[in-house]
This record gives sequence, structure tokens and C-alpha cells, in this order.
Amino acid sequence: MFMAGYWLMLYLAYFLAPIEQAPPVSTHGLVFVVSMVLLFGFAAACGGIGSPARRDCDGRPPLTDPQTTARTFLIIGIVGAFLHLYDKVAALELVGLLGAAELRAERALALLEAGQHASGILSGMAFLCYPAGLVGVVAVLLTYESQQRTVRTLAVVYILSLFLHSVAAGGRGTIFVTFLLIAVCLYLRRCAGLRPFPRSPLLAAMFGGLGLLFVVYSAVIWKVRASMSDLGIEEFLQHAELNWEVTPTQSLTDLAATLQEPALVQVIMSSVFYFTQSLSVIERILAMTDIPVMLGGYQVDIVAALLRLFPAGAVLLGSGNALLLEANVYGFFTSAWGALVIDFGWPGALAACFVWGWVAGRSHRWVRSEWSTPALVFYAFWMYSVLISFVSPPLGFANSAVTLFWFVALVILTRGRKPAPVALRTREARAAQRS
Repeated sequence: MFMAGYWLMLYLAYFLAPIEQAPPVSTHGLVFVVSMVLLFGFAAACGGIGSPARRDCDGRPPLTDPQTTARTFLIIGIVGAFLHLYDKVAALELVGLLGAAELRAERALALLEAGQHASGILSGMAFLCYPAGLVGVVAVLLTYESQQRTVRTLAVVYILSLFLHSVAAGGRGTIFVTFLLIAVCLYLRRCAGLRPFPRSPLLAAMFGGLGLLFVVYSAVIWKVRASMSDLGIEEFLQHAELNWEVTPTQSLTDLAATLQEPALVQVIMSSVFYFTQSLSVIERILAMTDIPVMLGGYQVDIVAALLRLFPAGAVLLGSGNALLLEANVYGFFTSAWGALVIDFGWPGALAACFVWGWVAGRSHRWVRSEWSTPALVFYAFWMYSVLISFVSPPLGFANSAVTLFWFVALVILTRGRKPAPVALRTREARAAQRS
């Protein structure tokens, strides 16, 4: 139901948005997406067979306090984030957002051609380590009231370092992933009978400030990237029409003219296109006569890195990317469904979709039957995987494959622990304490 509702919302956003995209959504594309969503739902139902009935928050057992594990994961993540930051800053020819954008474009071109960019051991360690902190943040937020101040501080330091690392990389994906995981945690805290947002003025101020900075940074980064090509508003609109196949509606143009803010068209077009582009990109994929099968190398970063180590793998990636570039697919969000077809072909896409749904359903069953910290942490990833499905499958967005590894590692390290005396309390326990 969650996946179906989410994609219904995406389609509503697509049709109500003040932009027009080409190719438009067709019956063929709609049937394809609906079929994949239904397959995911069927698999999730199969995985969730035997789940107990929904229970109220009262009476649920307290959550295990994962302080030691969370602290370790956060330290690993902070080290990885700063190594990543050092790697990016050291590679910049021009320090600043423009230099970061130029480096990002340079490395994107190297990836398109399946080439290798200069990276060393520190870069590889950063790539593998920084996602650990995301898992630590999830564990800390779910059990925030029982965490020591040092662990809470480490979570704050990690989030700040991740923001700096993303800015240095000239991208937004990692920040977006962080906000999605935080949103999932707030929902799960509500399910646990707790305040969705912990009572912490510092935490509230930090999240509010970072949210505002993210909005400002998103607007600035679009202007920085446009300045690389010396694109004014009119040039940007021509570029969007020719390359993105997107045009503003007359109502959006009239609004910008009324407000005397011509840049408003660019900001709204870019923001809306970010979330709805995959619906048109799916149409481009389905229109291809020869869809490449890239064995996971199109979406999964670590798989692509391994393939590039071998000549045959580099040829596979290079030829596949060339076909996708010709179809105006490369560089755009393909959605989970389009990416699965590109990476595994039609039979493989169906099988991967079923496995994804089954594991997600199994995780939901585990939460309902056990209600423990490892169960909730693991379920948080699969909820997150639904939220990024407009971009890619579970392992494809912002190093999510390595992130899943750390989620599994935390589950293994914390499963079976007895609840700590200071662990979270249910509504019933808190009511008893007050009386």
C-alpha cells in the first residue's frame, strides 16, 4: 500500500505540475509502472505472511539501547565523511561551489566513458565508511531519549560533516538521503508511542537550519551549474527544452512575469523536474529498440567501480552508457523500475522487483512480531527504499548498496540484546510512572 500510494502521489505531481515534459506519460508506460508496483506489493504480501495483527503502541516492549554500536558507527562515518571531504577539496583546482561543480562534471564525463578517475586508498575508504554514520544516526534517533550526550553529539557532528562533504562534492544526493532517513525515523518514533521529534532544542535548531540551508543551497547550485555554461534565463529554457525535453506552462510564465521574478521559472522547473522526471524517462526507456543489460553497473556504484577494473566490464559500461545517452536516458532519474530493466533485462527486473518486495515485506513482519531496535533499524532502510524509488532501486542512489551493508551489520551486532534499563518506554509505562 505504501509503494502504491507513493507512486500515485508522483503521478499526481506530474500531471498537476506547472511544467510539460516529453515524452508524455502513455498507456504503455502507465501499465508498466502499475505492473511493477503490483508485483512489489504481491511480493511484500508473500514476505509478510504470518504477520500478527496491527497492535497499538501501548504494551510494546522497550527498545534495546545500541549506544556502543551507534557510537562506533558514527565515528566510522565521521572519519569517512572527512576523508571524502579531504579527497574532494584536494582535487579542486578552484576552491568554491564553481570548482566543486566543475570537478563533478569532469568525473561524470569519466564515468560516462567508463573511464577511471584518479582516486586512492583514502578515497576508497571514504566511500566505504561514510554510510556507516547514516545507520548510526537512525539508531540514535530511534532511541534518542536513552542515548548519552556524547553519542548525541557524535550524531550532530556526523550530520554537519556530511553536509560539508556534499557541498564539497557539488551535489545534493547525500543530504537528501539523510533527510529521508530522518523522516522515516520520526515516523517510526511515532509508531513507538513517542514524540516524533525528540525534546532537544539543539537538535530542532540544527535540523531547521540545515533544512533552510539545503533549500538555499539547491537554488544556488542550479545557478552555479548554469554559470558554467553561461546560461541566462532564456538560454536555460532553451537548454531545458532541447536536452531535458521540458517546458514551463503558460501559467508559470505568467506568474513569474507578474512577480517580476524571471528566475522563478528556473527554480520551479528544476525543483519539480527533479521529482517527476522519471515518469517521462520511463517512456524513453520503453521506446528503445535495444535496451542494454548492464549487470548492476548502471545504478550500483560499487558494482560499476568493480566492472571498470576489467577491460570487458569497461566496454560493457561504455557501450551501455552510449546507448542510453543516445536515447536521452543517461544522466536522468530512471526510477527503480526503469533501472532494474537496464541493469538486469526484463526477466531479471521482474525477479529483482519480487526479491525487493519480499524482503521489505519480511522486514515489516519482523517489526510487527518482535518490535526491537534491530527490527526497526532494518525496516527503516526498506521504507527509505520506497522513498527513493522515483530515482532508483534500493541499492542505486547515493551509495545505498554500501549503506545497506552497514544496516545489516548493525542488525547483526545488536540483535538478541536485552533492553537496557534506560531504554525507551511505551505510553503505558510513562503513564504508570506519572501516576
